[in-house]
Amino acid sequence: VFSGFSLSFGLLFPTFLTALVYLPWMMWGLDELLGNSRFSWKLILAVALQSMVSFYFLYMDAAFFILYVILRFVCNRNAILDHQYLKACVRIVFHVIVGMMISGMFLMPALYQYLHSARTGESSLLKYLRQGYSVSEWLERGSGILTGPGFRSGLGLCFISISAVAIGIKKLIKNRKNRNDITYDGEMPLNILVVILLAGYCIPFFGSIMNGFSYSTDRWTYLLVFVIASSMARYLPD
Repeated sequence: VFSGFSLSFGLLFPTFLTALVYLPWMMWGLDELLGNSRFSWKLILAVALQSMVSFYFLYMDAAFFILYVILRFVCNRNAILDHQYLKACVRIVFHVIVGMMISGMFLMPALYQYLHSARTGESSLLKYLRQGYSVSEWLERGSGILTGPGFRSGLGLCFISISAVAIGIKKLIKNRKNRNDITYDGEMPLNILVVILLAGYCIPFFGSIMNGFSYSTDRWTYLLVFVIASSMARYLPD
């Protein structure tokens, strides 16, 4: 499922391939902390390594983390009454900070350079807030879902990926009120994430936010293909 992203961005910029390794690694540690674990060396080490390689992707991962933790909280029937969930969120923040401190001698110069680059100085956020895609851009992005990404847009999903997305959305619609289902807590955050990120793929403003409030780009779509990969793993028997 990652081949579309890796063959497009990865061959142009090999640093982009690190996101495909460190994101699942960080999510592994994140889920440990949201469970019963008090410590996760996986999350600390993955954050440290990603910080050394690229603050750019760590920024996108952090936005994804926040959205995921919120959805896990909303979809957890007992989270509102469970103080352990709040403690888990504090532990996550602590782990991320420790990971960034480990990589500080690499991260701080890169962060300084990033914040003072011409890219972040481009005040285009409001422009993308008002902007939509043209007919030709919609055709390009629509065909890019199957045929593979070019330099700027596209996903290049295979048929089984799209089938997994369809099954997840069907379950989301069917079970939106059935919070007593034992699979609700596990499936709902994933299915909602798929819908949110697919919607973001259609909105230039979303690409602008994920690009550090600069011009709109689809470099963040490794997050989308990750949740689609997770859907495939969950719904493959279906």
